[in-house]
Amino acid sequence: MYFGSDNQTGASPQVLDMLAQANNEFTHGYGDDRWTHRAIEALKTLFECDLDAHFVATGTAANSLSLSCMVQPWEGILCHNSSHIILDESTAPEFFTGGARMLPVSQGEGKISPEHLNHYFDFMGTDHPHNIKATALSITQASEAGLVYTSEEIATLSDIAKDHGLRVHMDGARFANAVASIGCTPAELTWKAGVDVLCLGATKCGALCAEVVIFFNRDLAETFSHRRKRSGHLLS
Repeated sequence: MYFGSDNQTGASPQVLDMLAQANNEFTHGYGDDRWTHRAIEALKTLFECDLDAHFVATGTAANSLSLSCMVQPWEGILCHNSSHIILDESTAPEFFTGGARMLPVSQGEGKISPEHLNHYFDFMGTDHPHNIKATALSITQASEAGLVYTSEEIATLSDIAKDHGLRVHMDGARFANAVASIGCTPAELTWKAGVDVLCLGATKCGALCAEVVIFFNRDLAETFSHRRKRSGHLLS
């Protein structure tokens, strides 16, 4: 069995078949086509709620652009010390947020714990504007260590974050693996547990350059379409 990155295998036959079908018709570009509209409606059904969904080609674009809607350039984003946004996406999150700082709050345990968050808030500097004000928490589901957050764990982290005025972002590059592993519904692992924004990955599930930013907190989506266009990530 090959244990390399799941990005290294080919696309699934079902995905290729659907792409071939879509390729045989004329339609509008820039996401104003029936396939995109059907995909968004399917996401609403899957997550059991109304939502805003925006498609991009890469996980780095999804994370960076979504975070840019959640923080100001002078603010901070709490995350795990091994998260993709701090280790594997170069300085893209800083670039697209205009300079917001990634603030690691854990060391090697594989997941962020309530103790990690409480420790940060107990000792964070409050001498503003000299100290950074954290306004977002980012968690990865499943994590870079292959661990999965339960719905209860996500809800606890979300409650702590929101008690301190933070919004909650989820890097879901391998979200489907987490759902299959833990047996919860997608809704239970996201908005029902307090997640505001999910970057849902399909590239690691047999798709081709397919990621979607899902805003459960729809107010945060107000500027996303402009940010996506400005960054060159609106596909024709």
